[in-house]
Amino acid sequence: MALPGTTISILDGGLGITTPATSRAHVIGVFESGTANVPTLVGNQRQLKELFGTNGPGNDTVGRILDIAGGPVVVTRVTATVVATYGQASMPSSIAPGANNAIGTLVATSAPKNDYAIVVNIISTVSGVLAGTIFQYSLDGGKTFSPNIAAAATVALGTSGVTLEFGTGVTNVYAAGATYTGTSKAPHYDASNLTTVFNAADASVLAWDFFVFAGEAATAAAAATLFATISARLASYATPAKDRYFRAIMGAGEGTPASVVTAFSALIDVRIAVLQGKGRAPVSFNAVGRSIPHLPTLVFAAERAAGNVMSTDLAQTSGAASVGALIGVTEPGQNEFLSPAGLDDIRIGTLRTWPNGLPGIFLTNVWLKGSPGTDFEYWQHGRMMDEACKVVSGVAAGLNSSNVICKADGTGQLLEFSARQLDARFQRPLDNVIGSGVRGIGPATVDGSTGHLSDVKAQVDRTNNVLSTKTLIVTVSLVPRAYFKNVTVTLSYRLAA
Repeated sequence: MALPGTTISILDGGLGITTPATSRAHVIGVFESGTANVPTLVGNQRQLKELFGTNGPGNDTVGRILDIAGGPVVVTRVTATVVATYGQASMPSSIAPGANNAIGTLVATSAPKNDYAIVVNIISTVSGVLAGTIFQYSLDGGKTFSPNIAAAATVALGTSGVTLEFGTGVTNVYAAGATYTGTSKAPHYDASNLTTVFNAADASVLAWDFFVFAGEAATAAAAATLFATISARLASYATPAKDRYFRAIMGAGEGTPASVVTAFSALIDVRIAVLQGKGRAPVSFNAVGRSIPHLPTLVFAAERAAGNVMSTDLAQTSGAASVGALIGVTEPGQNEFLSPAGLDDIRIGTLRTWPNGLPGIFLTNVWLKGSPGTDFEYWQHGRMMDEACKVVSGVAAGLNSSNVICKADGTGQLLEFSARQLDARFQRPLDNVIGSGVRGIGPATVDGSTGHLSDVKAQVDRTNNVLSTKTLIVTVSLVPRAYFKNVTVTLSYRLAA
């Protein structure tokens, strides 16, 4: 019997301190738990864990945003009707494989909650049979392993949802040092699931700046189908009936770069940024055997978008802590610099390395999926236009049913004094929210200079007969900053410099 005493448990994370994010993401995806189809504001990892659990593509995405960019984040758990799968029904032994010493994954109680790269190592055996066999497992492809575990007919791998089914090891014995490898695919959502989520978002009073669709579809073709659903809904927002303006970040689906090129080449929408590939990176919630998995590139674009002001090119290579090499990211699955696959050519974002003094992994570009010649090439072009639309919409709403002095000469046009007042009504908030580098007014950019745009100008129409039309016509011109994508330098020997 234990002596009388006191047990004190000290919990970390109770304060929930998280750096405020610069922009607010709305992450839609598969989470381990929580109420489905209800947009919820999550301010820190403690809330994320309490409300939505720790396992799932959505948990990984929101966790990284909170870690790297800060919070809060709007989170919606989607009802996923695309069920989880394994890459194989049975994993053979690397030593004398056979039916009796294989490890199965298709167990009735098994439902993997995330994308896992499964590795099982046999540590020791007694006569090679199941009884007395000891193993350890990894869910991140062998980067981190569990403690030693006794094998049994079925073994659940922590809270991952993965269950292993061991053979008897009688006919083909287990061997110390043998390795087994396999994969699992998390549940995912289809177009119908997204429609339900969008309907919930429409009814929400929460505010956000852009959508992030967490997780990867099983194929590039499946991702392209989701692209069409997202495209249609984003277009419906930017109408007088809804008057809402958003961009979205999504993945290109699993598969080869060639399959992505096939599926996405003809797809066009300047409201959507599509990212392909994966990179290895730490996650917020370490599970047994999983702390540095491969995460979709869309996660890194999302954390970069949330952690930067609207004018920042998310592929900027240096200049501030919020740009440059991606934090903790290694081992890009597709390095568009070393192995170009035509993805950047069709405006699909990728990961890359840089030679000559730029260590780390970078985003190649975060394109908007527009056609050649569009004004909306990169993520920042869309974000700044969305913010300008929100500002102008707010001012316009405040002017409805108001009155103004017009000329008394029969033209019904605005009096110049009235026109200038109205110019200022639109110009002031545009300067305050977006700003002008030319005029040195507005918020700071990522490098500390003033104004997200080179310049912005609002002007009301002086020729319109407002007395008859009862309509105010306003033109807002945005001159973007220039973003370098190539630097050309000439070097030569000369007799004099």
